[in-house]
Amino acid sequence: MSRALRWAGIALVAISGCVPLDAFRQDSDLAQVPTSPFPPSVVQTVKRSNLNTPPAKEDIAWRVDAVGRKLIAANPQAGLQPRFGTIGVAEPEIFHADQTIVYVTEGLVRQCRSEAELAAVLASELGKMVSEREAIALRETRMAEPRLPIALPIGTPGNATSADPSYFVEIAKFEKEHPKSARKQPLPAPDPQLIARTLLQQSGFQKTDLDAVAPILRNAERNCTLERQFKGMIVPTDPGVSWRAQ
Repeated sequence: MSRALRWAGIALVAISGCVPLDAFRQDSDLAQVPTSPFPPSVVQTVKRSNLNTPPAKEDIAWRVDAVGRKLIAANPQAGLQPRFGTIGVAEPEIFHADQTIVYVTEGLVRQCRSEAELAAVLASELGKMVSEREAIALRETRMAEPRLPIALPIGTPGNATSADPSYFVEIAKFEKEHPKSARKQPLPAPDPQLIARTLLQQSGFQKTDLDAVAPILRNAERNCTLERQFKGMIVPTDPGVSWRAQ
């Protein structure tokens, strides 16, 4: 019996030596997430960030929520009702999850020196949300193949000379208005920058406020660790996100 146990132990050690230890870890430092929420997307391995970061300061969370709600209330035509969450991270970053949540880090909010600059930063992300939503709508509902004019034959059925002469005129007009080369071309999505400027103007701010925060947004675009992880996994509702008290 002891000899059999000894051989079983050797086999177990040999097998375990061929398997990476990380495969048995539930808290691995690495995660595989897609590079984009839209196809084509490539799955890549990234290092997890610490999602258990402290929440943003309460005054920062209130500031973000107040400006965000002001933008939404002044633009009902946008059809957006997202929540605004503030993450207690020093690195500037802003992104959204689906059409429901806009995340912004405390570090980015602190770079905004005025309400107008913060509004421009949030409007930029809201503009992206509207553009993405409309792009999906364009693909799903606005790319249907146009219908050919209905033929209305007259006289005896089966007689080639009995076709409605006006039908050929309608076919010629149809081909001119809907050339085959352009029937299935995807329509371009709305420009998110133009949408953001409209949101700002409707809220009492200036369109040029978006230009003033361009350096801030470019700097924030270099940071996407949180965005990739939030979009590659279930969106957490942990203490690391500050929400306005309901």
